[in-house]
Amino acid sequence: MKNNSSQDSSRLQFKFFHIVAMMFVFCFVISNVLSVKLAHIGFFLVPAGIVVFPLSYIFSDILTEVYGFQRARQLVWTAIGCNILFVLCAYLAIALPAAPGWAQQQQAFKIVFGIEPRVLLASSTAYFVGDFINCTVLAKLKLVSRHRWMGFRFIGSTAAGIAADNLIFCFVAFAGLLPITQILWVAAGQYVLKVSYEALMLPASLSISRWLKKRERTDIYDFDTEFSPWKTKVNYTDKHNCYQSVDALEREFN
Repeated sequence: MKNNSSQDSSRLQFKFFHIVAMMFVFCFVISNVLSVKLAHIGFFLVPAGIVVFPLSYIFSDILTEVYGFQRARQLVWTAIGCNILFVLCAYLAIALPAAPGWAQQQQAFKIVFGIEPRVLLASSTAYFVGDFINCTVLAKLKLVSRHRWMGFRFIGSTAAGIAADNLIFCFVAFAGLLPITQILWVAAGQYVLKVSYEALMLPASLSISRWLKKRERTDIYDFDTEFSPWKTKVNYTDKHNCYQSVDALEREFN
């Protein structure tokens, strides 16, 4: 049957999209498990999930830069859905009767996997807002800078997204439990470490993005995308893919 629609015509040609998407979702979900432990790094007290969580923003940058805002937005919803599903499965596993001889380990199992509803709300809300800001800023900066200043786009968008992420998470999770000054100190510590992490990983992020663009022959620009967090449809056409097509890029802006 002939396909009369050219929308998202290249989606089945991607070789590596599913790998980047998988790593993006994995980093977000596993960071919530690791965050049960608090770590003391320098002057800062931070969740241990910080060793993985910033990678979710890095993969989000790569997804938006190469495959477009619309696909990255879909994956934000996917990551949050997977996180909620993981927590529900963990609660079910905790509720199962412990086997004889394993009762002592039950409490440790509950501590590790029994994420508090308030923390789940905080992490999901913070990540939804933070990564949406990250993807939006990156996609719009790309429209302004075109094919230039990729490093600036990555750092600038992550700095904006993580600022919102940290503030929302810390206030939702700790309001009423910690003094405001301590909440702000925790948020500031996480912000400095996460943005520094992004900066250190920038050469790798740029190299991976350029490699993917070359291998996939894809470089999506969100010319007429509606930047709403509530949309999930992907409606790219061939005109949005400006890989090695300066002429096509100029036509869209002129």
